[in-house]
Amino acid sequence: MVNVSWSPSPNATYYEAYRATDASGPKDKIVSVGVLTYNDASAKQGIYYYYWVTACNAGGCSDLSEYDIGYLKVVTGGGPAISPILMLLLD
Repeated sequence: MVNVSWSPSPNATYYEAYRATDASGPKDKIVSVGVLTYNDASAKQGIYYYYWVTACNAGGCSDLSEYDIGYLKVVTGGGPAISPILMLLLD
């Protein structure tokens, strides 16, 4: 999952986070929360995502923030094996 977090905004009572696969493409609202972080469990491995946040209260929401990029690394197998020679060098 990709951890998305942001700084607090004065007078905000909740935040909306948006995601896209292209900086200029359509943005999908992925969450509306009252905290400063969101774990994007729906992110797919190997895809770069662009994230934006708005600060909201009873009067409405701010403009979108600048975007940031998140990436869920592709994990294969059990990771690299350490050879006996490498283990000797580490000792």
